[in-house]
Amino acid sequence: ASGIGITPALGVMGQYAGSTRMKFLVWSTRSAPMLKFFAPLLGDAQLAMIFYTGRPRLEQAELDAITSQGGNIIVQQHRPDLLHTLEEVMRGYEKSAAGISRAGELDLRRLDHN
Repeated sequence: ASGIGITPALGVMGQYAGSTRMKFLVWSTRSAPMLKFFAPLLGDAQLAMIFYTGRPRLEQAELDAITSQGGNIIVQQHRPDLLHTLEEVMRGYEKSAAGISRAGELDLRRLDHN
């Protein structure tokens, strides 16, 4: 086991459910069952960027079921480049705060480097 798990992050997000606060979640997991179980709880996040590193790779139907849970859930099937990912998320947020782009707008193509 590694990391502290997703539960504490979900608890913090739950404290601000329905709030106008921006909530970004970056999560890396190897467990397809955990990903499928927790996906419905991520709908309140402005952006939930999930890096699935397990085997076997998820099929397109599984990805569609996860990302259709509501909210802005993006699943990448590779290890994250956290520095790059966090820089892009913050750039998108700063642009929206400055009125340069719509709230939460993010060029996800720049995040999908693999």
